[in-house]
Amino acid sequence: MVDNIYLIGFSGTGKTSIGMELALILEWVFIDMDCMIENSLGKSISDIFEDEGEDVFRNAESECLRDISEARHQVVSTGGGVPV
Repeated sequence: MVDNIYLIGFSGTGKTSIGMELALILEWVFIDMDCMIENSLGKSISDIFEDEGEDVFRNAESECLRDISEARHQVVSTGGGVPV
């Protein structure tokens, strides 16, 4: 059995929409990494890039991914930079 499903792709390709539907079908938890990062840092992705820089965002993204990967039965909508 698969532990987690990670959806990757460019912005606006439907990762969140498909991820929420898939999580409902599987009865798993849906996670949107960008929302988690925004909540964690208390500002929007664009503000994080503008105020803190890309390195801070990428570090937060990596930390978020590590935290998420510790649990099972999740459908995760990743940010665009995760595959890189």
